[in-house]
Amino acid sequence: MVKSSANIDPLTGKLYVARGHGYIMNMATAFYGVYHQAPYECQGFINEENEYLDRKEAFAEAMKCGQIIEDTYGNQNLYSEDIWEQIEDRFYELPATEKTKQIAEGVVSKYGRKQFTETEDRIRRAMKVILADSYFDKYLKESLKDLDLPEFKLEEKVLKVKKKSYPIKKIIKEYIELKI
Repeated sequence: MVKSSANIDPLTGKLYVARGHGYIMNMATAFYGVYHQAPYECQGFINEENEYLDRKEAFAEAMKCGQIIEDTYGNQNLYSEDIWEQIEDRFYELPATEKTKQIAEGVVSKYGRKQFTETEDRIRRAMKVILADSYFDKYLKESLKDLDLPEFKLEEKVLKVKKKSYPIKKIIKEYIELKI
């Protein structure tokens, strides 16, 4: 049975798991400050044993288990939307396996390492999280704790530190630069 959507980090082979592939990007950025964009080849699912399945393998598994009854898009690929109501709604990380490491290595070989390490790309993705709905605010707040700033609060997209206000965009940009 297909349990959740999963993206492989192309640089490490680790799996990020959440309800949908877009959620994974936003949550990983919010939690870790950086996220290496997963190309299509790194987007898949996990089953009940936490094994990574590519979209075709996940489609076959979902058909076999009765999670889906038809091929919505006619390409024998599974999409999060096909099983949206059946996917667990939480974000977590799983360690790399031999299979995910091999996929990650193939993707880096195909696209080049620079594709996944550009500072500008990381900052742009972090900014996207800030502009996301308030669902992510609590995760941003947790992520910002790593800045080791005393007395900070997240209010109306502004970080308040010792009665001074800083735009969240500026703080996230500085945070990401520190992580590189």
